[in-house]
Amino acid sequence: MPYIGNDHYQGDSTSNFKVLDDIKSYTATFDGSSSLIVDITNDSIEIPSHRFLQGQRVTYSKGAGPVNNIGGLAHTGAYYVIKDGKDKIKLAVDAADAATNTAINLLSLGNSTDHSFTAAFDGINKKFKVTYLNGATANVLAATQLNISINGVIQQPHNGVSEPPSGYTLVNPGNIIVFSQAPESTFTFWGNIVANSIKTFDIDDNIIDNFIGDGTTVDFILSQLVPDNSALLVNIDGVVQQPTDPNSINSYSVSGNVLSFTEAPEIGTKIEIRHIGFAAPSGGVTGFYGRTGNVTIVDTDPVVAIQSGGVGIGTVRTLNFVGTGNTFAVDGSRIDVSIAGGSGSGGSGSNAGTVINYSNGTASPFILSIGRVTQSIDLDDTVAVEDSNIVVGGSTIIVDDGATVTVGEGKKVIADLYEVVGEGPTVE
Repeated sequence: MPYIGNDHYQGDSTSNFKVLDDIKSYTATFDGSSSLIVDITNDSIEIPSHRFLQGQRVTYSKGAGPVNNIGGLAHTGAYYVIKDGKDKIKLAVDAADAATNTAINLLSLGNSTDHSFTAAFDGINKKFKVTYLNGATANVLAATQLNISINGVIQQPHNGVSEPPSGYTLVNPGNIIVFSQAPESTFTFWGNIVANSIKTFDIDDNIIDNFIGDGTTVDFILSQLVPDNSALLVNIDGVVQQPTDPNSINSYSVSGNVLSFTEAPEIGTKIEIRHIGFAAPSGGVTGFYGRTGNVTIVDTDPVVAIQSGGVGIGTVRTLNFVGTGNTFAVDGSRIDVSIAGGSGSGGSGSNAGTVINYSNGTASPFILSIGRVTQSIDLDDTVAVEDSNIVVGGSTIIVDDGATVTVGEGKKVIADLYEVVGEGPTVE
């Protein structure tokens, strides 16, 4: 997609920024002497891929020289088009007959190959088909996708209406320009396709927020999000304020939809904030979350979203996975993390967060946290089975300071699984 303000080759330029065909005058020539073209039986004339519109006023010509016109039509006569499919037209004597599809009877063929119909600016036609490159259909859906000039004056686009109060609108299907007033034959036309839909300049972009200063408030909530400081025109009692830029702190700055003044406007002052639309990029990032200049990510930016089992937990700046054996799988914009020992498959107390079991499967009062003992364990006479063990799935068991692991008669700890870390804890 191209961007307004950049050269046309930046972005996809296909069907974008194309100069429109001059709709001031369009002439289609045909062989009036051919019965394959002029159908006397059905009162139709075949003109492949013509640009004429239903109800459009056209002027007929039999061509130069002493030749015969088509029977039922008068040379230089004005008629109104009845579309008969994509490639054929019929003719009506006035707009009312065209609206009811009441066609003129064609009585005979002409005798030349350069008969023609012309649709033009004539003070009557208000509707014209949008084309470029000598007849290519423009792929536009809204009036704001076009720039139209009449007599050098840019015309105002209106979206979503069939009859514009001023300027022009675009109706579909057919990509048809409808002017508020029929252009005269002396008018000049120029137009181009912008392609990317832009908001109507005097309705949507230039929203104005008004506030009254109270001498203390510096932050004001705006009616819509703002990309950066340069997208606003701010004045206080008619005096334009200077936005903060990367080189200096000035009158105001913006973040999201909050405008912050460097100093609170005085009591009773009138604050007008005009949204002037999105500024085109001019090299690098010009705005991000209301920040300008060399933008950096801050801790409050929601960089990483945390989920557990598909359920959202929150967002953080940094994730730190402790331990070894963790695995990571990238799936598009998502990374699936498998924590070692965290499969939840059960077993004899081998998963972090599960109960430490005796060898007969009976639960002890202690919970494994990656093989870490946080309180004293006494395995003296708590189980009747004579040969019980602490069953831990990790390669080490870390005993915190002040905690002890006591093994009574008939009980044992598998020594090669454990390592005592730090001073203070004891294994008896």
